[in-house]
Amino acid sequence: MALQPVLTLTELAPDASYLIVKDNTGVYNAQSNPGGFGTPNPASADVTAAIFHLSSFTDITKSFGYRVGTFSSFLASQMKATVGTFMGISDRDVFRDGVYSMKYYLAFAVVDTITFASGSKQFALTNADTVFATGVGFVIPSLNGTKVYFIDRTQPLTNSGGYVTEALPTFTAAKAIEKVYEGDLKFLNDKAGTNGLNADIAAACDDNCDCIDEEYKNVWKRYTWKVSMESKFSRKLFSEAHTLAVELESYAL
Repeated sequence: MALQPVLTLTELAPDASYLIVKDNTGVYNAQSNPGGFGTPNPASADVTAAIFHLSSFTDITKSFGYRVGTFSSFLASQMKATVGTFMGISDRDVFRDGVYSMKYYLAFAVVDTITFASGSKQFALTNADTVFATGVGFVIPSLNGTKVYFIDRTQPLTNSGGYVTEALPTFTAAKAIEKVYEGDLKFLNDKAGTNGLNADIAAACDDNCDCIDEEYKNVWKRYTWKVSMESKFSRKLFSEAHTLAVELESYAL
């Protein structure tokens, strides 16, 4: 098994103003952790950067990138991120409620440089078939340190080059690249919706719930949504869980 980056969410602020993530890839073990760092996989000391792409299930195709160039520091501790870290991810100063996908890429330097015609999906690289026997693609750090070009596995990959899934950028000289491996973290943020629900439960029950009025019915409906949301997220029904999280948040805005 190739290197399999693992990212863990260790904290989400009570008001969703920040989140903290930590690398949990671990050390290679043939039985218990075949995707870990170390022979036959790459070593953690050789990582040139950690790249994060954060997407909301509001539009999962749209991601916002961030690059950590000193991986050893991140590996030894963790990363605290705000909406400012991923500019454009939110229209507020907190993370909006919903389900998120954080793609986690670990980058490694490639010895040879890459060449290609501007706007082409085909590239030339010595020993491309060996270089990309593992990994998902590459970044061109001198052009964009967070943009990942994915290897097209449906096209030929030879000792002289291969193809990516989208057109490459415009440049004339050969460029150094970094090969990347991909991990994926899914997490649910329901802070605003849950905080609002808890406050309304307290208000609705301040008379020991002797009456079943519209306010109480509303609270009960939202509580059932919360239970359903958590269940759907645990069953990896991410889009459905996201829809419920957004509905719950709307009552708190």
